[in-house]
Amino acid sequence: MTGLPMPSDLGRRIREARADRGLSIRQFAKLIEKSPTFVVLLETESVPPSTTDALLRAVSTALGISEDELFGLVRKVPEEALPTSAREVALFRRVQKMTDAEKEGLLRDLARKQKE
Repeated sequence: MTGLPMPSDLGRRIREARADRGLSIRQFAKLIEKSPTFVVLLETESVPPSTTDALLRAVSTALGISEDELFGLVRKVPEEALPTSAREVALFRRVQKMTDAEKEGLLRDLARKQKE
């Protein structure tokens, strides 16, 4: 086992969050402007639908789930966060090798620097 989230984690996370919010499939479908059938496919991933950036953002907004969590579950980088230089790719690779604790520390440091 690699420790990486399985694709079914996305459907499970969406289903749990929808249930926690007390939303029916139809209500949730309306919020994300998709059909109820699409929502069932998304939640069960029997035939995984396309998970576009726009869809993940709509789900995030409708269910109050962090966009970062959803993008992570599908192992996708949002278009605006894609590396655009060799330096950014190198930085991304170094961050990938860090422990979770190191990543949390880095995020705290960056947040603190942005406030300065």
